[in-house]
Amino acid sequence: MNYASDFLATSNDIAVVDVGFSGTIQYFLMKLTGRDIAGHYLALHSNKPERIGGKADAIYEITDPNLIGESKLLRYQLFLENALSAPFGQLINFTMENGRPKPAFKGDDFVSEDVKQLQRGILDFVIQYATATKNAGNQLKSDPVLVEDLFYDIIAAGTLTPEIAESLTVEDGYSRGGVQKFDINTGTWKI
Repeated sequence: MNYASDFLATSNDIAVVDVGFSGTIQYFLMKLTGRDIAGHYLALHSNKPERIGGKADAIYEITDPNLIGESKLLRYQLFLENALSAPFGQLINFTMENGRPKPAFKGDDFVSEDVKQLQRGILDFVIQYATATKNAGNQLKSDPVLVEDLFYDIIAAGTLTPEIAESLTVEDGYSRGGVQKFDINTGTWKI
């Protein structure tokens, strides 16, 4: 809480922005702080913050649990986790150094140079898109089904080369037991 006390004390509107998929970080931050914290996600298939009065929204949301297995986006969501990985390991805790909190990370920097190049391309696209659409207001509409189909076609239509697949790893030791790599032969993620 020492880490968060500064921005909690000085901020009215606090939000979690993440890939998704259940709002777990937002949920536990709300429970820990007793604050209303908004959540903005790329995708949601469960909305834990709603259980305690929180609000979360997503570009792509599946509210019917029976449809989760059919979702192309959720089936291949680890690609998004990989492409949007931070350039350092998972956060373990904070330690106090010289009276200030300092984050401690696991020694699991698995972000390859290829993924860093992909991230630079994503950032470049976002900047170009924002510049081109900054005066459009709320007139722009997106089609989540079209976006999902495009994502699926890029990932699952046999367009990945072995070289690209080799660079795709996701470290998730907390919930899935370690480093997962994409197996181009089976089209699945394996530890």
